[in-house]
Amino acid sequence: MPVADLQRRVEMLQNTVESLRTLPADVRRLGRRMGRAESQILQFRTEIHDEFSAIRREMATKADLVDGLAAVRAQMATRTDLAAGFDAVRAEMATKAALAALRTELRVEIQESVAGAVRELSSAIAETRDDLARSIRDQLAEAQRQTRMLFEDVVDRLKILGERNPHPLRGN
Repeated sequence: MPVADLQRRVEMLQNTVESLRTLPADVRRLGRRMGRAESQILQFRTEIHDEFSAIRREMATKADLVDGLAAVRAQMATRTDLAAGFDAVRAEMATKAALAALRTELRVEIQESVAGAVRELSSAIAETRDDLARSIRDQLAEAQRQTRMLFEDVVDRLKILGERNPHPLRGN
């Protein structure tokens, strides 16, 4: 066998022996990890068992279901109860319809009343305006008559004064 080949084989053997030296420590670490994993698996198994037991205790039996359904049936409304309920709803709806009709009737009455009040107010305003215009015309006519009388009186007095004192520039 050649020397180079033998050296290579010896080196390989040394490497293998060297890696085998750390093997017991690696096995111990692996053993500890396996122990922890086993402990966790046992704990998980216990928790699962307890949860399933609790679920089984909580699950309803067939008798429980029958009793529950019977209670639901007892609480459900009978046909007579439903008919009475529908009659009450119909009566309430009729009342609402009557109220709506009354509201419409009142609205029409109010509108008519407001329209009548507007007509009366418009008539009163027109009448007041006409009375006011007539009164102003009468007062204006009276004022004109008094002004004419005062004017005529002033003219008459001026004539009298003019006759008493003749004007120096006039030739009288």
